[in-house]
Amino acid sequence: MLQRTINSPPFRSCVAQLDQALRTGALGGFVRSLGLPESAGTGVGAFLAAIAEQARQEGGTEEQMDED
Repeated sequence: MLQRTINSPPFRSCVAQLDQALRTGALGGFVRSLGLPESAGTGVGAFLAAIAEQARQEGGTEEQMDED
């Protein structure tokens, strides 16, 4: 099911639009408001990597969920 969703045209279109918005700087304010480095605004891959790094630095949500 997840594979089908990821490969669907609507999902791929949305990811492409997000990537374009990040690359053009249209989401620069949003990226900064999340406390992410400026490099997170260079594309979807960099954005997701920065979010993952921020989660690791903050202790990660998985660990917190396991403790609850």
